[in-house]
Amino acid sequence: MKRLTTLVAAAAFFSVVAFVYFTNRPISEEERMQQSPAYLLAQEAKAQGIKKIKKRDEKGIKPAISYLGEMLGNEVTGKVELSDVHRARKQMYMQRSNPNARASAIGLVWEDQGPDNVGGRTRGFLIDKNNPDHIITGGVAGGLFFSNDAALSWQPHPANEEMGHSGISTIRQASNGDIYVGTGESFAISYGVPVSFGAPGFVGEGIYKSTDGGQTFNQLPSTNPVDNTDTDAWSFVNEIAIDPNNPQKVYAATNGGLKVSTDGGATWTAPTGIATPVNASSNEVVVTSNGTVLMEANSKYYRSTDGLSFTNLTGTGGFLPSNIGRMEFAVSPQDGNYIYTVISDASGGGGLRAILLSTDGGVNWTSIINSNSQSFNVLGEQGFWNIALGVDPLNKERIFVGGQLELWSYESGGWNQVAYWIPDDASNPYYVHADMHGVFFHPTNSDIMYVVSDGGVFKTLNSSQQFPSFKMRNKGYTVTQFYGAAASDAGYLMGGAQDNGTQLIDLGGNTRKAAIEVSGGDGGDCEFSINPNAMFASTYSARVYRSSNGGNSFSPFYDNNCDRDLNNEIDQGALFLLPTFLWEQDNSDTLILAGDTTIIEDFRSVYFVGASTKLWFTPDALNFSSQPYWYEVEANGTVSEIEVSPDGMIFFGTTSGNLYSVEGLASKYLPIDTITYSTSKRKIIYGTDFPKPSRITVTNPDGWDFPSNANTYKGLTRQTIARPWANSRYLTGIGVDPNNNNSLVVTLGNYGNTNYVYHTANATSATPTWVSIQNNLPLMPVFDAVIDYYNPGNIILGTELGIWASSDMGASWTEENTGMASVPVFKVFQRKLYDADCMVLYIGTHARGIFRTTTLTKNGCSVIAGIKDNQPASPVSRMEIYPNPVNDKAIVEFEVKDANAPVNLLIVDLLGRMHRNEKLMNLRPGANKIEVPFDDIAAGIYMVTLRSGKTTETKRVVVTK
Repeated sequence: MKRLTTLVAAAAFFSVVAFVYFTNRPISEEERMQQSPAYLLAQEAKAQGIKKIKKRDEKGIKPAISYLGEMLGNEVTGKVELSDVHRARKQMYMQRSNPNARASAIGLVWEDQGPDNVGGRTRGFLIDKNNPDHIITGGVAGGLFFSNDAALSWQPHPANEEMGHSGISTIRQASNGDIYVGTGESFAISYGVPVSFGAPGFVGEGIYKSTDGGQTFNQLPSTNPVDNTDTDAWSFVNEIAIDPNNPQKVYAATNGGLKVSTDGGATWTAPTGIATPVNASSNEVVVTSNGTVLMEANSKYYRSTDGLSFTNLTGTGGFLPSNIGRMEFAVSPQDGNYIYTVISDASGGGGLRAILLSTDGGVNWTSIINSNSQSFNVLGEQGFWNIALGVDPLNKERIFVGGQLELWSYESGGWNQVAYWIPDDASNPYYVHADMHGVFFHPTNSDIMYVVSDGGVFKTLNSSQQFPSFKMRNKGYTVTQFYGAAASDAGYLMGGAQDNGTQLIDLGGNTRKAAIEVSGGDGGDCEFSINPNAMFASTYSARVYRSSNGGNSFSPFYDNNCDRDLNNEIDQGALFLLPTFLWEQDNSDTLILAGDTTIIEDFRSVYFVGASTKLWFTPDALNFSSQPYWYEVEANGTVSEIEVSPDGMIFFGTTSGNLYSVEGLASKYLPIDTITYSTSKRKIIYGTDFPKPSRITVTNPDGWDFPSNANTYKGLTRQTIARPWANSRYLTGIGVDPNNNNSLVVTLGNYGNTNYVYHTANATSATPTWVSIQNNLPLMPVFDAVIDYYNPGNIILGTELGIWASSDMGASWTEENTGMASVPVFKVFQRKLYDADCMVLYIGTHARGIFRTTTLTKNGCSVIAGIKDNQPASPVSRMEIYPNPVNDKAIVEFEVKDANAPVNLLIVDLLGRMHRNEKLMNLRPGANKIEVPFDDIAAGIYMVTLRSGKTTETKRVVVTK
């Protein structure tokens, strides 16, 4: 980190020089920006070439929205109909309530694998006014989390067992302490973004309320969405506001317009004076200290003094008359008449339209800044997606505004850039992750400020300074949205995430779940090789990279067959995140070991990527000494999924429902290679640039390219597999029996259909026989499938509502989300852990990170993932507590590595109140068992923690009386 530390010091020096120089004369907007240490550090980082690839190209978030919209939306209407979503959830709830539903359950138990230091897209955030160390926040898909130590660490909230599949968009607290959580994220469908309804936002289920300070939450029955309509207001609650003078008066900005309750959410009415067209929607509402209400509905500005009748003030009193996109309001806690609004542009890319100030409670407005300038472009081109706004509680003239890449402060007519998205490293005090969604101040100490973004939670302790410093606060906040995931033979994990790059968990961080970003941007599919130093990553725009040094650096490796202009994008295009697959076959009887070097003498590998109209592959991906040659197989449509059997049978499908097989690759044309690699311990460092490939000249050897008019070529056979589903269906996943190429499961996307899973027992025949195995599975998109290595009757599915599995080849299905929540799961796979016959099941969720289960793994397998040579084992581990729930006493079992290491037992409630903190005595190395009394602890939910140094093991316990 020496180079980055030097940059930070240089930026601090430059800021002092600039401040002295500019103090005595007026300066321009651009000059003020250039004295910011955040700006200087970013410019120096760019000059030194340490800027990592990110999503921040001109396309922004829109390609990601379209990508998910195509996979989820009804192929006829182009929409995700709300009625279809709620129908699937209702079917899930009905199965949960059926006592016989789990009769055929496999009984999968999931273990959270992290990452526990990354975070993810966050919009809702609340600092408890009665205990500021108690904070509640939530991912847009991953449910609620809470902290009892002012965001130093986070825990998933027990309420996720009921609401974990609902995206969290807003959290607000009434003056009496009641807490309201609004679910559903609709910002992806606002302001003319030409994509399917509701993607990648997540459909909600109304409002949840807590009357015990956030310990428990219950859905307000009045906000339960109606199942059979596509316009129900409570599917998206974008903002909640509460009258500070009347805790029973609650406002909700929904996709059905503004709703008002005067009885704490028991009933709701629509206020008068607000135009309600067919597609009514509202994204913003605030209440001032005197009860005045300001809100947005259908890009119009409304104001009310009683909260029941509103007046449209758009175009009056200095407020903009037209071309208004999304607007965000913030009221000064110091003076309720001081109100700011940030407004995005309704046309074009959704950039900044204006920032306005009212000093008379929203009647009249003056402009602070109009539209984007060359140096001030805070919203980027996606104001519909990211606006963060907050007013300094002690200075009504000072605000913070965040957007796509930058965070700015404003005071006395001048702007200061206070944070930026690069360098994205903990050593940079001015780093805040891109796509900012909210600014929140401590209720009694205005120096403490939080910013939430696509990268989770960031905190400053000195917001009153001209250039405050920030720290990322994501420990335990596991809401990362993965598109792809992979595991190595040693148990290392990797995943490609929405706006958080490719994350590598190599078990050598501060915790065994800590990750480091080894590739930037929107990460997609990723792969580990048998060679522990070789790995592969992919990002948006059909880019793929390989690493020969354990992730220390990556390089592109397309040739000019598939990428003629060598810009690291396949010429004919591909999905926003293209599918990849690394197939490897190790036929060695023995390994040759020489020191820390391993030699495998009978080894084959092929790396596949899917593009538009072609499947590309190279057998030379592990040959790092030369440029690989890429070959192609023609396809009709854009390749969306690839699966290869252990013996080399290739299956791939397309977004238009086509399914192909290719056989003969391994047996006829792949050379037998010898690979050599070092197994010495490695150290992950901060990711470097991906160098642009140099131009190469290749000649086509006598290879495997399929002419477009042939299904056999050079000994290989390509077959278009007949199938019963429609041509327009998005083929999302393929699962092949690892012991039988003829047994194949195919999964499909697109809400609004009646069959999402098919199976054939003769996949290699000319005319396979397909059977729908939908049966009692809820009608929802299914993203991936695995046929169990140990039992071919077990099928495991990754779906919109978590994991569903069958123990009888799909005749019946059960929900298998024990240990996680019913969140989207895009990746399901089995991978050996050390031994070829020890297969562990992993999943990559688009909401809660990566999980694994060893439920299916046979007895005798070692299931503890490897620890680096230089990484000490945890001093306290393997904690269990029973019975749970507990009445008067419980047994706590755990293991201790060193009996001399101090171990403390703590019992804390969900409000952060300590009920026990005692040092444990007379421990012995290895297994320990103690009895813990609970007879003096009231009924409720508590966190029981064993702490040794910086290491903790925590379990949730329910106390009953």
